[in-house]
Amino acid sequence: MATISAPRFGGITQLQQCLDGARMTPGGFDSDGDLQVDQANDPIAVTAVQQALADLGYAVGVDGDYGPQTTDVVRQFKNDEGLPLPAGLAAHDGVTGPGTMGRLDEIYTAESASDDELQAIVDAKLAEVSGTDVDPGQQVGGLVRTVDLHGATASCDLGLVVVTPAQEACVVLEPIATQWIATGAEAGPFGYPAADSAVDAGRLVQDFGGGGMAAPGGPATQGLVHSVDLPVWQRWREPIGGFDPGYPAAGTVAVGFDAAAEVGLFDAATIVSHPDTGGQVLPTAVADLWQSLSGGADLGLPTSSGTPAPGGGQVFGFAGGTILQAADGTASVELDTAGGEAVPAMRFLLPDDANRGLRSASPDNRAEAFIGGKRALPRMAADIATAAGPNDFIYLLNWYCSVNLAMQPGNPDSTLRKLLEAATRGANGQPGAQVDAMFWKSKSQANATSVTLAALAPFFFLDQVLTPINSESMAFINSLPNSGAILDGRHLIAGSHHQKVLIVRSGDRLIAWTGGIDVNPDRLHEKGVNGSLATGSPLFDVHVRIEGPAAVDLLQTFVDRWTRHPEAPSFKPLRGAGFAPVGGATGPHTVQISHTYGRGFPFPHPVQSGKAVLESALRNTRRHAYLTCQYFVGSEPLRDALRVALRAADYVVVVMAPLEAVDDLPDIAFRRNAFLAPLLAEFPGKLLAFEALGTAGTPTSPEAYVHSKLLLVDDEAAFVGTLNYSRRSWTHDSEVMATVIDTGGPSFPPAPDPSAFAADLRAALWAEHLQVPVSSVTDVGAAKSLWVTLPAGARVRPYNPAAPIKRPTVGGRPIAPRILDAYWNTTADPQG
Repeated sequence: MATISAPRFGGITQLQQCLDGARMTPGGFDSDGDLQVDQANDPIAVTAVQQALADLGYAVGVDGDYGPQTTDVVRQFKNDEGLPLPAGLAAHDGVTGPGTMGRLDEIYTAESASDDELQAIVDAKLAEVSGTDVDPGQQVGGLVRTVDLHGATASCDLGLVVVTPAQEACVVLEPIATQWIATGAEAGPFGYPAADSAVDAGRLVQDFGGGGMAAPGGPATQGLVHSVDLPVWQRWREPIGGFDPGYPAAGTVAVGFDAAAEVGLFDAATIVSHPDTGGQVLPTAVADLWQSLSGGADLGLPTSSGTPAPGGGQVFGFAGGTILQAADGTASVELDTAGGEAVPAMRFLLPDDANRGLRSASPDNRAEAFIGGKRALPRMAADIATAAGPNDFIYLLNWYCSVNLAMQPGNPDSTLRKLLEAATRGANGQPGAQVDAMFWKSKSQANATSVTLAALAPFFFLDQVLTPINSESMAFINSLPNSGAILDGRHLIAGSHHQKVLIVRSGDRLIAWTGGIDVNPDRLHEKGVNGSLATGSPLFDVHVRIEGPAAVDLLQTFVDRWTRHPEAPSFKPLRGAGFAPVGGATGPHTVQISHTYGRGFPFPHPVQSGKAVLESALRNTRRHAYLTCQYFVGSEPLRDALRVALRAADYVVVVMAPLEAVDDLPDIAFRRNAFLAPLLAEFPGKLLAFEALGTAGTPTSPEAYVHSKLLLVDDEAAFVGTLNYSRRSWTHDSEVMATVIDTGGPSFPPAPDPSAFAADLRAALWAEHLQVPVSSVTDVGAAKSLWVTLPAGARVRPYNPAAPIKRPTVGGRPIAPRILDAYWNTTADPQG
């Protein structure tokens, strides 16, 4: 006789009986299958069947009553699954018997890891952290399945080990473990842990998908725990602006005069977060003065985290005035019926913050944008070819890098293999250039313990493609003199290293590149040609070349990651670690480099300066904005910042890769729609969203796949890098971005070397999208009509939020929304 296998049905007697031939009916339970009801249905068994059907997407109440609705849904399930008709029946009934129970058990057995497999993950984590400051001690008792059945918790002497649906384990130490359980554990507002607990300066800190918790007394069997909601917690993790706010000193509470705002208290600051104003950080003296004025209502919500005051100190803007904090720390208020502070012309730059990994912006750079790999890669090859001397170096950070790609099509000597061999060869007894590289070490992000997750994850992580290519590139570079390469798999759960950086020193000249372009066949060739695999390739992309002080900042990005990797000491020291630029000003652009790093990789604290820069840019939009992204699945902070931009701007244009081309992210259609549809409804005629078309005017022809990660604002500022508009890119993976500020924008004074970097890039991109002359889109106000009524031949189509949405299936069977949410939140788009 068959035995129930799925954990969710284990131990429920009537369900085992159904598998053996009994029948659960609207009238009661037929225990021996003789078509005679002889006892009542067990409400627990009925609830289990109802919940299983609801998790598969059926509309059924979960109430323990086997009524008409449950009967109808069971009948529909039998028809949908093609179950054979019992003898003597012309159509399926709504009874749960061996056929129904057997199919449900089969579905949920396939979607669940076995206890042995989950225990192996727990054992591996316990071995990994044994003897460290996050060692939870010995496991006590067995595993407890999480609500979604794809994970588990294991109690230990000093906390928990939690296995997420991505089949990765996190340590949650006491007393935070008890607090997390009290809030509902993974089913509560904080969700799954996003990393192991961290002990810092005697404090215990824990990141969760929905916020964070801190225990000021450190690890202990019991003690005070502060629970901080996600908006405030994220702001704490971002650049603060030159001072350390300390650690959470209390949990978040609502602001009395505005229930949508939250306040979090920290050792040396207060963080106030609101969807319209973002998260603002107020030093304690400023916060105390603000709250003394009718609980903050007199000044309203803070609108800035401080800007330098002309006479020294900092000015903090509020909806109804300002507070000046003098250099000696004292604070004074100035009410302003006009509301708020003046925004400086350089409003798109953030103050440096060593506490959160943000360096100051640097003037006197020369930046040049390149649209597409066909323009960028040949120039990158030319730059690489200039490095050959004993002090020269070439450094690469890549998600994907092929040393066999001819970067100048048709020139076999332009592969990285040939270029780097020549660069390192040396001459006249002198060594050649040093080459060092870090490539992402792709690995299976979901162990094959869940059929559903194992089927979904490889599409996104491209394990079978990236691993051999990056491994070959690493092996080649390691064969070169004075050189080395590392495959870097050290990152958060289900993470990646997504940065794309090239650094070239040639003599006294330093050149840096960043943006969306890897050294990859799909940046040059159509799908199926020379190893290009992406639908819609060559990808539509943007890269930026920088000479000047900001090139040193991008060099530092490489140095930071390389020197903090445990394999680095096995290679020769970096020549670039102590590089100092020679010469003065080189150009008209001010540039600031920002990043995303998950906590611990490579810094002890998370770095979310890229997110902070993009949010600030959108909140400072005055006239128009233009965004591109392959996915555009969004996040709550992006939604809030976009709403602020849309209220202020004339219009905002978004261009995305078409759904037909984005075959590397299951469930994107549903997630993109969930993010965009409400915004399109709220801002009709102002938010103009499009999907790209390729050179043949179709969504799968060459250049249809928009891969650029770009924001252009007010023809004054450009933000070019690797950050997609997603939680993953903003908080979780390794990312990098360059902010490029013009000196010739509308609100800047005349400059001796004027530039229109952002305006020129916008016009060039819009001309390609709309297939019109650049002169037709130079005037951004007049260009709106071309977006509203697309010209013939335009290579975009309006995004249709009402289009039918097809969600992923496995073996032709729909995946339960619960499972898709678990996959999305822990594997596809995790919160860092």
